[in-house]
Amino acid sequence: MHFLAGQKLRASDLNEGPWVPLTLLAGWVQRTGYYVPAVRLLMDESTVQLRGGLSGGTVTAGTVFATLAAEFRPAASVSFAVSANDSGAGGAAGNPRVFVRTNGNMEIWGIAGTSPFHIDGCSFSI
Repeated sequence: MHFLAGQKLRASDLNEGPWVPLTLLAGWVQRTGYYVPAVRLLMDESTVQLRGGLSGGTVTAGTVFATLAAEFRPAASVSFAVSANDSGAGGAAGNPRVFVRTNGNMEIWGIAGTSPFHIDGCSFSI
């Protein structure tokens, strides 16, 4: 966010970007009772925030469950821990993670089968 010297701020200037629903791949869908999986750019224009619960998709190590639009992609690959109902297969046992690649691919690692997982509260720099 950029302002000129002497510019007055309005409340609307301080809003975060709108939530943009993720286009889910590989059979993943919104988990019932959880936020729609979505992404937004925070006020600082350099931090991406995620939210939502996913279920029902197929998993092998590195399954791409969504691809981010260009404005949300990191300059270098990033990863972060996520919560899952049953971790263990497809990666480091008991350590479910999402990797976000520079091409926008979002990969899930370390969950068993079609175990639901959640990206609520996850964020990264772009």
